[in-house]
Amino acid sequence: MTGFELFRYSVRRVANNFNEALAVSGLIWIGMIAIQIISAEVVANNLIGEGAAAQVPLSIALIVLLVSLSVALASCWIAVAWHRFVLSGERPTSVLPQWQGGPIWAYAINTIKIGILVILFGALASGVMSMLLGSAIQSVGVIVIAALVGLPAIYGFYRVSPILPAAALGENLGLGAAWAMTSKISGAIFQAAILGLMGILLLQVPAVVLGDGIIGLLYELAAGWVILMVGVSLLSSIYEAVSAGDM
Repeated sequence: MTGFELFRYSVRRVANNFNEALAVSGLIWIGMIAIQIISAEVVANNLIGEGAAAQVPLSIALIVLLVSLSVALASCWIAVAWHRFVLSGERPTSVLPQWQGGPIWAYAINTIKIGILVILFGALASGVMSMLLGSAIQSVGVIVIAALVGLPAIYGFYRVSPILPAAALGENLGLGAAWAMTSKISGAIFQAAILGLMGILLLQVPAVVLGDGIIGLLYELAAGWVILMVGVSLLSSIYEAVSAGDM
C-alpha cells in the first residue's frame, strides 16, 4: 500500500458517495460558515479604535470564542457522522446527521490531544530547521518554511489519527497504541501527508485569484468542504488499513 493509494481511495470515497457526504455535512457546513461570517461582521462593527491599535471589547471576544468552539464541535459532528457512515454503514436518515453525544465529545477531546502533539511536532521541526539553517532561514521562502514545519506536524497527526475514527465508533484507543498500529504503514502515511499538504496548497491558489468577492467566497466554501471531507475520509482509510488489513 502506498500513500497515493490511501489518498486516491479517500478522494474516491467522497466522490462515489457524494449525496451521502452532502447529507452528512451540507447544512452543518453552511451553518458553520454563516455563523463565522456574522461573527466577523460583529467584530468589525464593534472595534474600539482604528488601525493596528484597534481593540475588540471583552463581550465581543467572548462571543467570538463561543463561535469558535461551536464551529469546532460542529466539525467533530460532521467527522463522526462520516466515519460512522464509511466504517459501519450508518447512513444519514434526515437533513442532519444523528447527534452522537458520547462519540462526538470523545472525538473532540482526542482532537485536542492530537493538536497538542502536532504543536510539539511543529515546534521540534522549527527548532531543528533553525539549527540547520541558522541566519540563512531569512532567505528561505515562506512556503518552503511552512512545508518544512507543516509536513512533520501533519505526519505526526496521521500517525496517531486512528484514535479519531475509533472514538467515532465508540472505541477507546490511546495515542501510544495508535502510533504502534500505524508503524507498519508509516511510509505510506508520510507519502499521504505530502499529498495532503500539496492538495491544500493547490486548493488555495484559485482563492487568491478569485479574491474576496462572492465568487471567491463560494469557492472558499466549496474548497473548505472538500478539504474537510477528504481529510476525514483519509483518517478512515488509515484506520481501516491498520485495523482490518484491507480497504
